[in-house]
Amino acid sequence: MKKIFLLFRKEKAGIFLVTLCILFSLLFNLTVFAADIHHSDIDNEKTDCCEHEEKVDQKETKDDVCAKRSTVNDIIKDITPDSCEYLYSIDGSSDYIYAELDGGGYAVFLSQTLELLEYSPRGTLPYPKDAQEKCYCGPGIYLIKQGTERFVDTRSMKEFCISKAVAIENSDSIRYAISKKEDHCINPAPFTVDAVKEMQSHLKESDSSPKGNGPSLSSPYITDLDVGSGTYINNYMYFVTNPQHGYNDAKVCGAVATQLLLGYHNYYSDRRIIQNQYLNGSYTTQEEKEKNPNYCTDPMSMTTYTLGTRGFEADGSDDPNSYFYKVIGKVPASASLSKLKKGIKNLLNENDISYSVDTHVGLLGLGAVNPSYVRDEIDQGRPVIVGMSRLLGGTNHWVVAYGYQDYTYPSTNETYSGYIVHWGGGSDRVNVWINKSWCDCCLTLNINHEHSHTVNLGAYGSNGDFSYLCTVCNHRTNKVIYISGNADSKFTERAMTLQKNTYQEYYIRTPLGRNMVFQTFGPGDTELYLYDSNMNLLAQDDNDGYLNNALISYELAANTTYILRVRFWSHYASGRIRLVIIPTYHHDHYESAYGPYNITSVSWSLYYDRVAMFRYKFTTAGNKLFTMTSSDNLDTCIYVLDPTSTAMTVRYNGTNQNADNLYVDNAGPAQPENLTKTVQANKEYVVFLAFYDPHTVTGPFTITTSNAP
Repeated sequence: MKKIFLLFRKEKAGIFLVTLCILFSLLFNLTVFAADIHHSDIDNEKTDCCEHEEKVDQKETKDDVCAKRSTVNDIIKDITPDSCEYLYSIDGSSDYIYAELDGGGYAVFLSQTLELLEYSPRGTLPYPKDAQEKCYCGPGIYLIKQGTERFVDTRSMKEFCISKAVAIENSDSIRYAISKKEDHCINPAPFTVDAVKEMQSHLKESDSSPKGNGPSLSSPYITDLDVGSGTYINNYMYFVTNPQHGYNDAKVCGAVATQLLLGYHNYYSDRRIIQNQYLNGSYTTQEEKEKNPNYCTDPMSMTTYTLGTRGFEADGSDDPNSYFYKVIGKVPASASLSKLKKGIKNLLNENDISYSVDTHVGLLGLGAVNPSYVRDEIDQGRPVIVGMSRLLGGTNHWVVAYGYQDYTYPSTNETYSGYIVHWGGGSDRVNVWINKSWCDCCLTLNINHEHSHTVNLGAYGSNGDFSYLCTVCNHRTNKVIYISGNADSKFTERAMTLQKNTYQEYYIRTPLGRNMVFQTFGPGDTELYLYDSNMNLLAQDDNDGYLNNALISYELAANTTYILRVRFWSHYASGRIRLVIIPTYHHDHYESAYGPYNITSVSWSLYYDRVAMFRYKFTTAGNKLFTMTSSDNLDTCIYVLDPTSTAMTVRYNGTNQNADNLYVDNAGPAQPENLTKTVQANKEYVVFLAFYDPHTVTGPFTITTSNAP
């Protein structure tokens, strides 16, 4: 969007000087307005500055508003507005459209172009239903006009007066900040009904701000304003769950954002960031321990307590171990970007944490920050603190962004960017979409710690999951796959149930450098992503596995942590997925990964850390006998799997050949391995063949198939 700093692009000196004067005039008056709205000592009874005047007819009728519902529906598609009305700038212009959505949530649009300015899938804006004139001054400033120059802040319910001159200057400055029309930069037309309709007839100029590489949308509009439709960090549910945090009174938003950001990194990146005394749970009873991420039974617990930190009040009066109070000591009220950075560094330095922190601002400090700084961090899986500047129509408010989403302006090909943020309020203020044009700066943080989950704490719960401990920072997780160098490395398997908009991640580690094949099985359309420990993407796949399953072949380094993400291709799919990991040769897709197809007898050789893979499809149904022998009298194993099944593989005992997935390894050395499986006609099965300890054994073998007696 055209920012204030674009005024400097005028070529003629005369226009430049006029522009420069207007610029500083706007900044001065906007500062005056900002001071008016946030000072607590404003005289609530200044009736002498409020004189009654006839309002210029700049409002649209109810029919005008309803006529635009179809266009709003085009943008939000499947979400129908429950109500749709105009919001006004404080000079009385009908500059914005406010829609409350069926099923909860709201959206705010710029009325002249229907550009989306603010959106949340939960809650509503704090406007009284019966208010006659609702004013919008950017995210976080929601006013009610009660007289010619008298306003009420709907959050604090404080009254104040704004002179007509300041109201006009402020409203103009916001229009300057978000207008893309060159001729509006010096002489913006009044936003009357006719002007709005005229503006909607024009195509808009291209966005001057760098865009970065956003996701490819299948529709020109936002089709699903909900979790999963944008690009999110891998652990976005941390913010959606709304961790416990301090009370945000609009002055300590920097401390709240810091508390949320450091709480996130303490939960996922390094448990040494926040000491136990500042976390929830008194550790005296199991009930209290369940509120603490370091002591609860489930290492993956995600509640407002296990994700959050202690303290609500800014003065710490509510909690002697208030982390919020501690943070405010480092990041004071109304903190600037430099104070925010300094405070975060001081908090991390106290506990000797290795980190990298950086800040970025818009051009000349007056424009929106380059969105690539925010998007690149989110693509790397890290949340970002962004600041919404009052000079750009925001509120000088700090929020944590954990996602981004673009949408295309109706009837054109222009794309607009926005950030998905935790506002710093309650559960109704998570997943808020804000237009990037409000944001003039950001702070990025990376914690330089690689987990070493080498301690198995044992099984917990009823699902047979195991809890693993990082021996360096005491982080706990059940999502560890340790592929050793002995007999258990030949076949590793996990089964998971995913709900829509979710995925599963595993920490992968092996003591040996080896090539591994990761593949999914089941009826769904799945994807795999392999990252290093800093969430740099190493490999990804969609359909190289069986049918719509995924397959990745990758050379793992010894004693190095990798992160494997498993998910459905569609954000809205749900169900079971089975993950199988085996050491084998380099292969880039399903057909190349498997050896001879449908051979009744084949001889093969296996080398160290290799498992052979074959495909079979029988023309007739019945019981088939799979036999594996080794001329070197080596101990062998057979795995026969139904690739459409998500059931875990079970040991063959001679009577369970109807099971979907079977394995046998009990014959011992110098004995042929036999497995009988009931198969369907013309259905494909996959067979894995290995030596009992593939790391120490190499040699030839023969596999035969026949009708079982």
